[in-house]
Amino acid sequence: MSKVYLKYIYCLLFTIIFCFGVTAQTKYVLKLSTVDNSEEPLTKIRYPTAFNDSLKAIQTIKGVISSLHSEGYLLAALVTLNKAEDALIAKILIGEKFEWLRLSEGNLDRSLLRRSGFKEAQFKAKPFRFKQVARLEKFLLTY
Repeated sequence: MSKVYLKYIYCLLFTIIFCFGVTAQTKYVLKLSTVDNSEEPLTKIRYPTAFNDSLKAIQTIKGVISSLHSEGYLLAALVTLNKAEDALIAKILIGEKFEWLRLSEGNLDRSLLRRSGFKEAQFKAKPFRFKQVARLEKFLLTY
């Protein structure tokens, strides 16, 4: 055989070995369920379910829990995380939704409260929203 044919044969063998020897990265499917059988809050949150690596899936789980916190489910937490061959199965404890009993103006000046956008009706028998409280607190402390 000539040297040219040997080169082609070696290239062909190398290509075959390389193609079959390299495997694709595992895709993970994220499956979330709740421990306390309260799936309804999870249905309101949009999140991706397919990932190229498990780290992004774990970051998504943390994001879902953070979203639950901001919606008033302050006790939401990851209970278990199991890794199957191509899936991550997470069980989340959602807990009950916290609501305001009442937040009154206290001893703050009324003009300051008016500028901050505070209305007592926003905080009376309404769901607890951390972002709303943080925004009010930031305004009052930086004023």
